[in-house]
Amino acid sequence: MAIDFSLLKTVPATDSHREFSYQVKKAAEGDYITQIWGWDEVLQRKLHEEAWQQKHPSIILYDGKAIGTIYVLETDGFIEIGQFFILPEYQNKGIGSYLLKNILAKADRLPRISKLACLKNTPAISLYRRHGFEIVREQEMFYFMERKPEATSKPERKYQAVIFDLFGTLVDNFTRTEYQKVLEGMAFILHTPPDKFSQLWRDSFPLRTNGAHRTHQESIRYICRELGVPVTEEQVEKAAAVRLDYTVKSLKPRQDAVPVINKLKSLGYKVGLVSDCSPETPAAWPDTP
Repeated sequence: MAIDFSLLKTVPATDSHREFSYQVKKAAEGDYITQIWGWDEVLQRKLHEEAWQQKHPSIILYDGKAIGTIYVLETDGFIEIGQFFILPEYQNKGIGSYLLKNILAKADRLPRISKLACLKNTPAISLYRRHGFEIVREQEMFYFMERKPEATSKPERKYQAVIFDLFGTLVDNFTRTEYQKVLEGMAFILHTPPDKFSQLWRDSFPLRTNGAHRTHQESIRYICRELGVPVTEEQVEKAAAVRLDYTVKSLKPRQDAVPVINKLKSLGYKVGLVSDCSPETPAAWPDTP
C-alpha cells in the first residue's frame, strides 16, 4: 500500500482512545516486552493506566483512521518524544520517518534538544539513529537517546515569495469516507443513484477546475442530465448547499499553517496560494476561518 502522506495528521487523544492506545502499544511493542520480561496482561494494563493518567498522547490518523500514537512535549530546553507506536500493518512505510522529520525540523528551528527513551531490543533504534539520535545513557533494558538541533541559517532571500498549495498543505485533505457521505447526501436530494452520481462527480472534476463548470450548480445539472434524471432548481440549490457547507467546515487551517505564514511575512516574504480546487472553495472562502 502506497502512503499518501497528505492524509496523515495527529489529533489530541480523548478518553475514547484509551483502549486503542493500549492495543496499539501491545501490537507494536508487545513482542519486545515479552522477550525481556514476558507479558503480564494485568501488569501491562496497570502501567498503561498510570501512564494515561500522567500524559495523553496524540492519535496518529491516516485518512481518518487511527493507526498509532505519539507523545510530544515541548519545554524551554528540550522536546520529549514518547509513546511512539504504529500498528504493524502501517510500519515500514515511511510514516515514522515522516512524523519524526516534522518534529525534528521544529526542534532545529527553535532550537531544542530532542529526547526519547526506548527498549534496547526494539528495531526502532535504527530509525532514531538515522535521524541523528545518540545514546547518552542506559538503564537495565532501556536506552535514553538525545539529538542536538542542527544548525539552521537565516534565509538568504534568494526568493521573494512563497506559494502554498491548499489541500494537504494549509488544510487537511477530505477523508474518503466523509466525502462519500456528502456525495450520497447530494444524490439523495436529487433522487439519483448514489453510486452513479458519486462516480460522475469525480469524473467531472476537470470540468470544475478548468472553468468549464463555473459553479457547482452547473456540475449538478450536468450530472443529472447525464443520468437522465429531471431536477428542480430547488433540488439543485439544496444539493449545492450540502457541498458548500462541507467545504466551509473542511477549510480549517492546520495547526502550524498560520504560525508558518506569519513567520514568513515577518521575514519579509510575500505569500500566495495556488490550488486546483473547484468552484466550491472560492465560493466558501469568505465564510472560512
